[in-house]
Amino acid sequence: MVRGQTASHPVVGMLRLVWVLAALSSVSGFASSPGVSPLLRAGLHGAGFGTRCRIHRPHPAAGVGALRAEAGDKADGWRGPGNPNKEIKVFEPSLSDDIVADLQGKRFGAGKAFYGEAERLKNKDYEALKEEALAEALYRPERPDSVLVIGATGTFGQWITLKVMANGLNTRILARDFDKAETMFGRDGANLDIYFGDVTNPDQVDNACEDAQTVIFCAAGNLPFGPNSYSRIDTEGVTNMLEAVKRYPSIRRVVLLSSDGDFGVGALAERRKAEGLVRSACPVDYAIVRASGKTAKPGGLCGVAVTQGGGGGGKGGVTPGDVGDAIAALLLMDEVAAKADAAAAAGQSPPAVPRAAKKVTLTVANLPGTPPPKDSLGALVPVLAKLSAD
Repeated sequence: MVRGQTASHPVVGMLRLVWVLAALSSVSGFASSPGVSPLLRAGLHGAGFGTRCRIHRPHPAAGVGALRAEAGDKADGWRGPGNPNKEIKVFEPSLSDDIVADLQGKRFGAGKAFYGEAERLKNKDYEALKEEALAEALYRPERPDSVLVIGATGTFGQWITLKVMANGLNTRILARDFDKAETMFGRDGANLDIYFGDVTNPDQVDNACEDAQTVIFCAAGNLPFGPNSYSRIDTEGVTNMLEAVKRYPSIRRVVLLSSDGDFGVGALAERRKAEGLVRSACPVDYAIVRASGKTAKPGGLCGVAVTQGGGGGGKGGVTPGDVGDAIAALLLMDEVAAKADAAAAAGQSPPAVPRAAKKVTLTVANLPGTPPPKDSLGALVPVLAKLSAD
């Protein structure tokens, strides 16, 4: 033997051969195996020892967190939260893997008397184990009774989303830029549920609205023409949202973020159209929230006046956080009122609680020089409770 070389042990050579055979079998056989159901096979794309597949929502009858079925290569068929353009690896048990495990665990021959029964001799149903592994990898619980924020990655949407989350309400968002949304709010499923989609796509809006409790629409166009035009985002987007709301009885309030001024040629006209759509076609309680003007100056809830409709009355602009606080207070009032109603229906005697108007248009405006209240959200409750319906 030449100095510097090592002798190859027969067992080492056998291990190498087994690993090669395992790799070949995993690449060539799993994706087209006749034992895998057609539903699952559509989502399998063989790659090494793992298998890539797309995660999707379960069929409505399957229940929350069940296996999501492959809907094809187009994101339009995606149901539930998650990124349709992201693939994950799923390890699938196989006989070749068990052979390797038995070799490593010395469970060949008489060795099983000391190290236990060999995995390859347990008569496993590998096809069933593959489906079980896939289902476990795709398990994705969703937050119940969520507040959906459409337009959450925008200037106002970010603050509204954070304020809703900060007040303990389950939250989901609709985002066309999934990576941007995860950068802002954390990975999907960690702090909130992220639904992929665009407001101009009815199916994607419908997907995000399913089983939601409240829908906040704060998306806004930024040009008079093109894919992000005022008409497409403000008017067409609101139309898609309202159609989805009609299909899901779980939704009990819609909040539309509008403005009190014209921030672009034709912007105010389209936003007034969107307001008209909500007033005429919204099947549930709604609130149209007009921001009197956007400003980056430190404001805080101490300088916010919530007034009925009309306009800002010459008052200064508000920060996105101001608007977020007003909307969060509105939703918390709805939450408390719903619990009181449920208690009353159960024969209990809940205390009287302040309720927000069922149908209201309000303006959030800054009042310079106003001293901050001790309880910011508490200061808004009586104001919102006094607003009369449209």
